[in-house]
Amino acid sequence: MNIWLIKDGENLPIQTDARKMRTWMLAEELQKRGHEVTWWASTHSHQRKNLLFREDREIEVATGFRLKLLFAGSYRSNRSLGRLLHHARLAAKFRRQAPAFPAPDVIVSSYPTIELAYEAVAFGRPRGIPVIIDIRDPWPDILLDLAPPALRAAARLALLPLERKARAALAGADSLVACSQGFLDWGLRKAGLARRAADKVFYLGRARHPSNDAADSPAIAELGQKLAGKVIFCFVGSFGHVYELDLVCDAAALLERKGDRRIHFVLAGDGPQYGAVRARAKTLGNVTAPGWLSASDADRLLALADVGMAPYRQMAGALPNKVFDYSAAGLPILSSLEGEMTEMLANHRAGLSYAPGDVGAFTAHVSTLAESARLREELALGSAAMFEREFLAASIYPEYVCHVESIARARAH
Repeated sequence: MNIWLIKDGENLPIQTDARKMRTWMLAEELQKRGHEVTWWASTHSHQRKNLLFREDREIEVATGFRLKLLFAGSYRSNRSLGRLLHHARLAAKFRRQAPAFPAPDVIVSSYPTIELAYEAVAFGRPRGIPVIIDIRDPWPDILLDLAPPALRAAARLALLPLERKARAALAGADSLVACSQGFLDWGLRKAGLARRAADKVFYLGRARHPSNDAADSPAIAELGQKLAGKVIFCFVGSFGHVYELDLVCDAAALLERKGDRRIHFVLAGDGPQYGAVRARAKTLGNVTAPGWLSASDADRLLALADVGMAPYRQMAGALPNKVFDYSAAGLPILSSLEGEMTEMLANHRAGLSYAPGDVGAFTAHVSTLAESARLREELALGSAAMFEREFLAASIYPEYVCHVESIARARAH
Protein backbone atom coordinates (compact mmCIF):
# COMPACT_ATOMS: atom_id res chain seq x y z
CA MET A 1 0.00 0.00 0.00
CA ASN A 2 0.88 3.66 -0.33
CA ILE A 3 0.82 5.08 3.22
CA TRP A 4 1.25 8.65 4.42
CA LEU A 5 2.55 9.42 7.89
CA ILE A 6 2.05 13.02 9.01
CA LYS A 7 4.11 14.10 12.00
CA ASP A 8 6.12 17.24 12.66
CA GLY A 9 8.53 17.70 15.56
CA GLU A 10 10.14 14.25 15.80
CA ASN A 11 13.73 13.29 15.11
CA LEU A 12 14.21 12.53 11.41
CA PRO A 13 16.31 9.74 9.86
CA ILE A 14 18.56 12.32 8.17
CA GLN A 15 19.70 13.82 11.50
CA THR A 16 22.96 12.61 13.00
CA ASP A 17 22.87 10.78 16.34
CA ALA A 18 19.07 11.02 16.39
CA ARG A 19 17.13 8.51 18.43
CA LYS A 20 14.28 6.73 16.68
CA MET A 21 10.88 7.82 17.92
CA ARG A 22 7.35 6.69 17.17
CA THR A 23 6.85 7.77 13.55
CA TRP A 24 10.33 6.62 12.50
CA MET A 25 9.78 3.19 14.09
CA LEU A 26 6.32 2.88 12.53
CA ALA A 27 7.69 3.91 9.11
CA GLU A 28 10.41 1.28 9.21
CA GLU A 29 7.98 -1.43 10.26
CA LEU A 30 5.59 -0.49 7.45
CA GLN A 31 8.47 -0.51 4.98
CA LYS A 32 9.52 -3.97 6.18
CA ARG A 33 6.02 -5.20 5.34
CA GLY A 34 6.45 -3.99 1.75
CA HIS A 35 4.48 -0.74 1.94
CA GLU A 36 5.48 2.56 0.31
CA VAL A 37 5.81 5.14 3.09
CA THR A 38 5.87 8.94 2.81
CA TRP A 39 6.51 10.87 6.01
CA TRP A 40 5.32 14.49 5.85
CA ALA A 41 7.07 16.92 8.22
CA SER A 42 8.68 20.35 8.23
CA THR A 43 12.31 21.35 7.71
CA HIS A 44 12.46 22.71 11.29
CA SER A 45 14.01 20.64 14.10
CA HIS A 46 11.75 20.92 17.14
CA GLN A 47 14.39 19.42 19.44
CA ARG A 48 17.34 21.53 18.31
CA LYS A 49 15.43 24.67 17.26
CA ASN A 50 17.21 25.01 13.95
CA LEU A 51 16.35 24.68 10.27
CA LEU A 52 17.54 21.61 8.40
CA PHE A 53 16.71 23.26 5.05
CA ARG A 54 15.37 26.62 3.92
CA GLU A 55 13.31 25.13 1.11
CA ASP A 56 11.07 22.11 0.57
CA ARG A 57 12.93 18.82 0.25
CA GLU A 58 11.97 15.30 -0.78
CA ILE A 59 14.49 12.74 0.46
CA GLU A 60 14.67 9.01 -0.19
CA VAL A 61 15.64 7.46 3.14
CA ALA A 62 15.52 3.89 1.81
CA THR A 63 13.69 1.98 -0.89
CA GLY A 64 10.01 2.54 -0.18
CA PHE A 65 10.58 5.17 2.54
CA ARG A 66 10.79 8.88 1.74
CA LEU A 67 10.57 12.15 3.60
CA LYS A 68 8.46 15.02 2.29
CA LEU A 69 9.77 18.05 4.18
CA LEU A 70 7.98 21.39 3.87
CA PHE A 71 9.62 24.71 4.67
CA ALA A 72 7.33 26.63 7.03
CA GLY A 73 9.77 28.81 8.93
CA SER A 74 10.94 28.13 12.46
CA TYR A 75 10.45 29.09 16.11
CA ARG A 76 12.78 29.46 19.08
CA SER A 77 10.49 28.61 21.98
CA ASN A 78 7.90 25.89 22.52
CA ARG A 79 5.69 28.35 24.37
CA SER A 80 5.43 31.04 21.72
CA LEU A 81 3.19 32.55 19.08
CA GLY A 82 5.94 31.65 16.60
CA ARG A 83 5.32 27.96 17.19
CA LEU A 84 1.58 28.31 16.58
CA LEU A 85 2.24 30.32 13.41
CA HIS A 86 4.66 27.62 12.25
CA HIS A 87 1.92 25.00 12.74
CA ALA A 88 -0.55 27.08 10.73
CA ARG A 89 1.90 27.70 7.85
CA LEU A 90 2.85 24.02 7.70
CA ALA A 91 -0.78 22.89 7.58
CA ALA A 92 -1.60 25.41 4.85
CA LYS A 93 1.34 24.20 2.78
CA PHE A 94 0.29 20.56 3.20
CA ARG A 95 -3.25 21.50 2.10
CA ARG A 96 -1.90 23.11 -1.08
CA GLN A 97 0.61 20.40 -1.98
CA ALA A 98 -1.06 17.12 -0.97
CA PRO A 99 -3.48 16.94 -3.96
CA ALA A 100 -0.52 16.94 -6.38
CA PHE A 101 0.75 13.57 -5.11
CA PRO A 102 -0.66 10.08 -5.75
CA ALA A 103 -3.42 9.53 -3.21
CA PRO A 104 -2.47 7.17 -0.37
CA ASP A 105 -4.42 4.10 0.70
CA VAL A 106 -4.40 5.24 4.32
CA ILE A 107 -3.14 8.24 6.34
CA VAL A 108 -1.74 8.13 9.88
CA SER A 109 -1.61 11.66 11.27
CA SER A 110 -0.17 12.55 14.64
CA TYR A 111 -2.14 14.80 16.99
CA PRO A 112 -0.91 17.41 17.71
CA THR A 113 -0.42 19.37 15.66
CA ILE A 114 -4.13 20.09 15.53
CA GLU A 115 -3.92 21.85 12.18
CA LEU A 116 -2.16 18.98 10.39
CA ALA A 117 -4.56 16.40 11.84
CA TYR A 118 -7.47 18.57 10.69
CA GLU A 119 -6.03 18.88 7.18
CA ALA A 120 -5.39 15.11 7.03
CA VAL A 121 -9.07 14.44 7.71
CA ALA A 122 -10.16 17.23 5.35
CA PHE A 123 -8.02 15.67 2.60
CA GLY A 124 -8.93 12.04 3.26
CA ARG A 125 -12.68 12.02 3.86
CA PRO A 126 -13.92 13.40 0.52
CA ARG A 127 -11.52 11.08 -1.32
CA GLY A 128 -12.54 7.96 0.57
CA ILE A 129 -9.10 7.64 2.20
CA PRO A 130 -9.21 6.28 5.77
CA VAL A 131 -7.47 8.44 8.37
CA ILE A 132 -6.00 7.30 11.68
CA ILE A 133 -5.37 10.04 14.23
CA ASP A 134 -2.57 9.19 16.69
CA ILE A 135 -3.03 11.17 19.93
CA ARG A 136 0.24 12.15 21.63
CA ASP A 137 -0.85 15.17 23.73
CA PRO A 138 -4.24 16.63 24.78
CA TRP A 139 -4.15 19.88 22.81
CA PRO A 140 -5.58 22.52 23.04
CA ASP A 141 -6.44 21.69 26.68
CA ILE A 142 -2.77 21.60 27.68
CA LEU A 143 -2.30 25.07 26.15
CA LEU A 144 -5.19 26.40 28.22
CA ASP A 145 -3.62 24.97 31.38
CA LEU A 146 -0.50 27.06 30.73
CA ALA A 147 -2.47 30.32 30.92
CA PRO A 148 -2.53 32.18 34.27
CA PRO A 149 -5.91 31.77 36.02
CA ALA A 150 -6.75 35.45 35.52
CA LEU A 151 -6.30 35.07 31.75
CA ARG A 152 -7.96 31.66 31.42
CA ALA A 153 -11.24 33.02 29.99
CA ALA A 154 -9.42 35.12 27.39
CA ALA A 155 -7.18 32.17 26.49
CA ARG A 156 -10.21 29.91 26.04
CA LEU A 157 -11.69 32.44 23.60
CA ALA A 158 -8.39 32.78 21.71
CA LEU A 159 -8.10 29.00 21.42
CA LEU A 160 -11.67 28.51 20.18
CA PRO A 161 -10.61 28.10 16.49
CA LEU A 162 -8.16 25.37 17.51
CA GLU A 163 -10.81 23.75 19.70
CA ARG A 164 -13.19 23.54 16.74
CA LYS A 165 -10.52 22.03 14.49
CA ALA A 166 -9.54 19.59 17.24
CA ARG A 167 -13.08 18.29 17.61
CA ALA A 168 -13.54 18.06 13.85
CA ALA A 169 -10.27 16.17 13.35
CA LEU A 170 -10.93 13.67 16.14
CA ALA A 171 -14.57 13.14 15.23
CA GLY A 172 -13.74 12.75 11.52
CA ALA A 173 -11.08 10.05 11.92
CA ASP A 174 -11.82 6.43 11.02
CA SER A 175 -9.70 5.33 13.97
CA LEU A 176 -8.27 7.00 17.06
CA VAL A 177 -4.98 5.63 18.33
CA ALA A 178 -3.29 6.92 21.47
CA CYS A 179 -0.06 6.43 23.39
CA SER A 180 -1.97 5.81 26.64
CA GLN A 181 -5.43 4.78 27.74
CA GLY A 182 -5.89 8.16 29.40
CA PHE A 183 -5.21 10.01 26.16
CA LEU A 184 -7.54 7.72 24.18
CA ASP A 185 -10.34 8.36 26.69
CA TRP A 186 -9.67 12.10 26.39
CA GLY A 187 -9.79 11.97 22.57
CA LEU A 188 -13.07 10.06 22.53
CA ARG A 189 -14.64 12.58 24.92
CA LYS A 190 -13.38 15.49 22.82
CA ALA A 191 -14.82 13.87 19.67
CA GLY A 192 -18.11 12.97 21.36
CA LEU A 193 -17.64 9.30 20.46
CA ALA A 194 -18.13 6.00 22.22
CA ARG A 195 -15.13 3.69 21.87
CA ARG A 196 -15.13 1.66 18.64
CA ALA A 197 -13.30 -1.51 17.72
CA ALA A 198 -11.00 0.66 15.58
CA ASP A 199 -9.87 2.78 18.55
CA LYS A 200 -6.65 1.41 20.07
CA VAL A 201 -3.84 2.11 22.52
CA PHE A 202 -0.25 1.56 21.38
CA TYR A 203 2.40 2.76 23.83
CA LEU A 204 5.25 4.84 22.40
CA GLY A 205 7.80 2.27 23.51
CA ARG A 206 11.38 2.07 22.35
CA ALA A 207 14.03 -0.38 21.24
CA ARG A 208 16.22 -2.17 23.74
CA HIS A 209 19.38 -0.34 24.70
CA PRO A 210 22.15 -1.47 22.35
CA SER A 211 24.85 -3.64 23.87
CA ASN A 212 27.75 -1.25 23.46
CA ASP A 213 31.19 -2.22 24.71
CA ALA A 214 32.79 0.98 23.42
CA ALA A 215 34.55 3.19 25.95
CA ASP A 216 32.59 6.03 27.50
CA SER A 217 33.05 9.47 25.97
CA PRO A 218 35.43 11.74 27.92
CA ALA A 219 32.46 13.65 29.42
CA ILE A 220 30.71 10.50 30.68
CA ALA A 221 33.97 8.94 31.88
CA GLU A 222 34.77 12.10 33.87
CA LEU A 223 31.25 12.17 35.33
CA GLY A 224 31.52 8.51 36.33
CA GLN A 225 34.79 9.15 38.15
CA LYS A 226 33.43 12.22 39.90
CA LEU A 227 30.31 10.41 41.15
CA ALA A 228 31.89 7.06 42.04
CA GLY A 229 30.23 5.72 45.19
CA LYS A 230 27.22 8.06 44.95
CA VAL A 231 23.60 7.01 44.46
CA ILE A 232 22.81 8.77 41.17
CA PHE A 233 19.32 10.08 40.41
CA CYS A 234 19.15 11.16 36.78
CA PHE A 235 16.88 13.10 34.47
CA VAL A 236 17.61 13.05 30.73
CA GLY A 237 15.67 15.05 28.15
CA SER A 238 14.33 18.42 27.15
CA PHE A 239 14.06 21.00 29.92
CA GLY A 240 10.50 21.92 28.98
CA HIS A 241 8.01 23.60 31.29
CA VAL A 242 6.12 20.34 31.86
CA TYR A 243 8.93 19.22 34.22
CA GLU A 244 9.31 20.26 37.85
CA LEU A 245 13.08 20.57 37.74
CA ASP A 246 12.87 23.32 40.36
CA LEU A 247 11.36 20.72 42.72
CA VAL A 248 14.36 18.43 42.15
CA CYS A 249 16.72 21.30 42.95
CA ASP A 250 14.71 22.19 46.06
CA ALA A 251 14.98 18.57 47.25
CA ALA A 252 18.72 18.61 46.56
CA ALA A 253 19.06 21.75 48.69
CA LEU A 254 17.12 20.13 51.56
CA LEU A 255 19.32 17.03 51.45
CA GLU A 256 22.50 19.11 51.28
CA ARG A 257 21.45 21.10 54.34
CA LYS A 258 20.87 17.81 56.17
CA GLY A 259 24.42 16.78 55.32
CA ASP A 260 23.37 13.77 53.22
CA ARG A 261 26.35 13.23 50.90
CA ARG A 262 25.31 9.84 49.45
CA ILE A 263 22.99 11.30 46.81
CA HIS A 264 23.74 13.12 43.57
CA PHE A 265 21.30 14.47 40.97
CA VAL A 266 22.27 14.65 37.30
CA LEU A 267 19.94 16.79 35.19
CA ALA A 268 21.03 16.33 31.58
CA GLY A 269 19.42 18.25 28.74
CA ASP A 270 18.63 21.69 27.43
CA GLY A 271 15.61 23.90 26.97
CA PRO A 272 13.71 26.79 28.58
CA GLN A 273 14.63 25.81 32.15
CA TYR A 274 18.32 25.16 31.50
CA GLY A 275 19.54 28.58 32.66
CA ALA A 276 17.72 28.30 35.97
CA VAL A 277 18.86 24.71 36.54
CA ARG A 278 22.46 25.56 35.63
CA ALA A 279 22.41 28.45 38.12
CA ARG A 280 21.08 26.19 40.90
CA ALA A 281 23.66 23.52 40.06
CA LYS A 282 26.48 26.04 40.61
CA THR A 283 25.28 26.61 44.18
CA LEU A 284 24.54 22.96 45.03
CA GLY A 285 27.27 20.39 45.48
CA ASN A 286 24.89 17.49 44.80
CA VAL A 287 23.53 18.63 41.40
CA THR A 288 25.25 18.40 38.01
CA ALA A 289 23.76 19.89 34.83
CA PRO A 290 25.98 18.70 31.94
CA GLY A 291 23.78 20.16 29.20
CA TRP A 292 22.50 18.36 26.11
CA LEU A 293 23.86 14.85 25.56
CA SER A 294 24.09 12.86 22.36
CA ALA A 295 21.84 9.80 22.18
CA SER A 296 24.81 7.50 22.87
CA ASP A 297 25.98 9.57 25.85
CA ALA A 298 22.42 9.69 27.21
CA ASP A 299 22.30 5.88 27.13
CA ARG A 300 25.68 5.73 28.87
CA LEU A 301 24.46 8.10 31.59
CA LEU A 302 21.46 5.86 32.19
CA ALA A 303 23.88 2.94 32.57
CA LEU A 304 25.71 4.91 35.29
CA ALA A 305 22.55 5.95 37.12
CA ASP A 306 20.72 4.20 39.96
CA VAL A 307 17.26 5.84 39.58
CA GLY A 308 15.45 7.61 36.72
CA MET A 309 13.33 10.65 37.58
CA ALA A 310 10.08 11.65 35.85
CA PRO A 311 9.21 14.88 37.71
CA TYR A 312 6.20 16.08 35.73
CA ARG A 313 3.75 18.80 36.52
CA GLN A 314 0.18 17.54 36.49
CA MET A 315 -0.26 15.50 33.27
CA ALA A 316 -3.20 13.17 33.79
CA GLY A 317 -3.16 10.12 31.54
CA ALA A 318 0.32 10.64 30.08
CA LEU A 319 2.85 7.88 29.42
CA PRO A 320 5.81 9.79 27.93
CA ASN A 321 9.10 8.65 26.36
CA LYS A 322 11.08 9.18 29.54
CA VAL A 323 9.36 6.24 31.22
CA PHE A 324 10.38 3.91 28.39
CA ASP A 325 13.97 5.17 28.42
CA TYR A 326 14.34 4.46 32.12
CA SER A 327 12.64 1.08 32.06
CA ALA A 328 14.68 0.03 28.99
CA ALA A 329 17.79 0.79 31.06
CA GLY A 330 16.39 -1.25 33.97
CA LEU A 331 16.20 1.77 36.29
CA PRO A 332 13.75 2.19 39.16
CA ILE A 333 11.47 5.11 38.28
CA LEU A 334 10.62 7.98 40.62
CA SER A 335 7.51 9.51 39.04
CA SER A 336 4.83 12.13 39.56
CA LEU A 337 2.74 10.85 36.63
CA GLU A 338 -0.77 10.08 37.81
CA GLY A 339 -3.35 7.46 36.84
CA GLU A 340 -2.14 4.78 34.43
CA MET A 341 1.54 5.24 35.24
CA THR A 342 1.00 5.09 38.99
CA GLU A 343 -0.85 1.79 38.58
CA MET A 344 1.81 0.32 36.28
CA LEU A 345 4.68 1.19 38.62
CA ALA A 346 2.80 -0.37 41.52
CA ASN A 347 1.66 -3.47 39.63
CA HIS A 348 5.12 -4.19 38.23
CA ARG A 349 6.91 -3.00 41.39
CA ALA A 350 9.02 -0.84 39.11
CA GLY A 351 9.25 2.45 41.00
CA LEU A 352 7.74 4.92 43.45
CA SER A 353 5.14 7.64 42.86
CA TYR A 354 4.45 11.01 44.47
CA ALA A 355 1.98 13.82 43.78
CA PRO A 356 3.10 16.65 41.48
CA GLY A 357 4.54 19.51 43.51
CA ASP A 358 5.03 17.48 46.69
CA VAL A 359 8.69 18.16 47.45
CA GLY A 360 8.39 16.47 50.84
CA ALA A 361 7.21 13.16 49.37
CA PHE A 362 9.79 13.38 46.57
CA THR A 363 12.61 13.97 49.07
CA ALA A 364 11.42 11.14 51.31
CA HIS A 365 11.39 8.72 48.34
CA VAL A 366 14.89 9.83 47.35
CA SER A 367 16.14 9.14 50.87
CA THR A 368 14.42 5.74 50.98
CA LEU A 369 15.91 4.68 47.66
CA ALA A 370 19.37 5.93 48.62
CA GLU A 371 19.28 4.01 51.91
CA SER A 372 18.29 0.63 50.47
CA ALA A 373 20.35 -0.98 47.73
CA ARG A 374 18.08 -4.01 48.04
CA LEU A 375 14.97 -1.93 47.29
CA ARG A 376 16.69 -0.37 44.27
CA GLU A 377 17.60 -3.83 42.99
CA GLU A 378 14.02 -5.10 43.40
CA LEU A 379 12.56 -2.08 41.63
CA ALA A 380 15.19 -2.31 38.88
CA LEU A 381 14.17 -5.90 38.15
CA GLY A 382 10.50 -4.85 38.07
CA SER A 383 11.28 -1.94 35.76
CA ALA A 384 13.20 -4.16 33.31
CA ALA A 385 10.37 -6.72 33.33
CA MET A 386 7.80 -3.96 32.75
CA PHE A 387 9.76 -2.81 29.71
CA GLU A 388 9.88 -6.27 28.17
CA ARG A 389 6.19 -6.89 28.78
CA GLU A 390 4.69 -3.48 27.98
CA PHE A 391 7.09 -1.15 26.18
CA LEU A 392 9.25 -3.14 23.77
CA ALA A 393 9.05 -1.50 20.34
CA ALA A 394 9.68 -4.82 18.57
CA SER A 395 6.33 -5.99 19.95
CA ILE A 396 4.35 -2.74 19.73
CA TYR A 397 4.98 -1.64 16.15
CA PRO A 398 4.18 -4.88 14.31
CA GLU A 399 0.79 -4.75 16.06
CA TYR A 400 0.41 -1.09 15.09
CA VAL A 401 1.16 -1.96 11.45
CA CYS A 402 -1.47 -4.71 11.51
CA HIS A 403 -3.95 -2.11 12.75
CA VAL A 404 -3.05 0.33 9.95
CA GLU A 405 -3.50 -2.46 7.38
CA SER A 406 -6.86 -3.47 8.84
CA ILE A 407 -8.19 0.10 8.68
CA ALA A 408 -7.11 0.38 5.03
CA ARG A 409 -8.69 -2.97 4.14
CA ALA A 410 -11.94 -2.14 5.92
CA ARG A 411 -12.40 1.03 3.85
CA ALA A 412 -11.35 -0.73 0.63
CA HIS A 413 -14.13 -3.30 1.13
